[in-house]
Order: sequence, then C-alpha cells, then structure tokens
Amino acid sequence: MNKAVFEGYITLSGDFGCGTLIYLTQENEIEDEDPLIEQLYDFAKKCQNGRATLSKVYKNLNIMINKCNVRMYYSDSKCTLEEAEGRFIEHMYYGNLHSVSSSTYYSEFTLLSMDVKKMQLGPHDITEILKSHLNKYVHFVIEAE
Repeated sequence: MNKAVFEGYITLSGDFGCGTLIYLTQENEIEDEDPLIEQLYDFAKKCQNGRATLSKVYKNLNIMINKCNVRMYYSDSKCTLEEAEGRFIEHMYYGNLHSVSSSTYYSEFTLLSMDVKKMQLGPHDITEILKSHLNKYVHFVIEAE
C-alpha cells in the first residue's frame, strides 16, 4: 500500500486553462509550492511503479488512482497530523470539539477511484470540498494500492 500526506493552508490560484488550482501552503502564500494536482500526479505515478508517462501539463493530465482511501483533517491553525487526529477522536468520544484551542473537521472517502485531472474521488469533487474549507490547515492523507 502506498501512502502520502500533503499538508498546508488551503489556498486558491487563478485559472490556467484547467480551472481553479488548489495549493497547500505553509504560510498562506503561493511561492514555490506545487499545486495539489501535481502532487497527486506524482503519487499516482508512484502507485503505478513509474508507468505513468502522461504530461504534467494540466490540460493533458489524465490518470486514475484506483482503490484509494482519502482522509482530510481540517484545522483552524497549523498542527501535526497526530494533533488533528487526536482532536477528532476527542470529539468522537466526548462530543466537545471546541474544548481544544483549534477546531478540527474531518472527511473520509474509501475504496474509490480518483480522476486526478478532474480532481474527482468517485462522485465527490475534491476541489469543491477543499474550497469549502478555504484558509484552513489540512492534512490530506491518501492511501492506494
């Protein structure tokens, strides 16, 4: 099983002929960051043992990640993945999500195929989901065969 964790503040960039690009940045600024779509492309290539040879030019990108699980932990402020998981578990057991200094939200999608070009995970639009948490800190965890 291959696994990757992408993290950062959810930031948007303009349209480059392929729609809105999502960036995960460390300081809410896009400088030398790769867009999430490119990071997912690299992950898909790893899952296919380097067999993915499609262009990284976004409009030509057409690659699937099969049977993947995606978990997203959203926080008001930067934290470690372990802290975000702990906050969510605290909420699950005690129902008191706001007892911690920063709220944490959670989404999970299992055993679906991801179309990297469309940023679609099964029927779910990952771009729209991330846009609904704009400026939050996210841990985007993906696992695939």
